[in-house]
Amino acid sequence: MIPTARILRLLLFITLVSAAFWMDALRARAQSFSITNFTIGPTGVRTLQFPTDTNSYYILYAGAVVTNINQPAAIALGASGMLQFQDPSPQFGAQFYRVRQVPLTPARVKAALVAIVEARG
Repeated sequence: MIPTARILRLLLFITLVSAAFWMDALRARAQSFSITNFTIGPTGVRTLQFPTDTNSYYILYAGAVVTNINQPAAIALGASGMLQFQDPSPQFGAQFYRVRQVPLTPARVKAALVAIVEARG
């Protein structure tokens, strides 16, 4: 018979190993998607480029403070290859961006349509 203390240590070890595995898996997934190009045109239009896939849609968020990037600026369905978002609003100070990749599901498609309607005012 295995002592209870040994069983508890073994369960703790298994929990820690599986948590480490999932943390590495999530970290690797988060690093696989990023903005790959950013330019500011002569008229001040900012363009971001990033890889997409057809099973997701993408929301561009903007903000004047790096810790508060929550203003939706654009939304688009994914395509095979690269996608570009443009932010034509004139900015005289710093502007920060992030892109959210959202997998397509029926509920999320509805949420995306609501976000488009709200973004257009």
